[in-house]
Amino acid sequence: RRYAGLVRAACRRHLGDRPEGDDAAQAAFLVLARDAGKVADPSALPGWLFRVADRAARKARGRLARRPTVPLADADAPGRPDPAAAARERELRDAVADELT
Repeated sequence: RRYAGLVRAACRRHLGDRPEGDDAAQAAFLVLARDAGKVADPSALPGWLFRVADRAARKARGRLARRPTVPLADADAPGRPDPAAAARERELRDAVADELT
C-alpha cells in the first residue's frame, strides 16, 4: 500500500490510464513478491520498485505497439444484422430441418 501510488505513477507515465498500466503495476508487485530478498537495504526499496515498474510499463507499451488494435464495429450500426436475431434464425432453421428429416 505504501508504494502503490509510486508504482502506478511510474506505469501511467508510459501507458496513461489504459488498463495495461494497472497490469504493469501488478506485475511490478509480483516481481517484488518474488524477488524481495534481493533488496538488501530497505531504504533502497522505493527506487528498486520504481525501476521495476518503469521497466514493466515500457515492456507493456512495446507489446501494445507491436499488436495493432482494430476498433470493434458498432453493434447497432445500420445494415449490421442483430446477432441475437441471427442466432434465433439458425435455431429455427435447425429445428425445421430436424423435423423434416
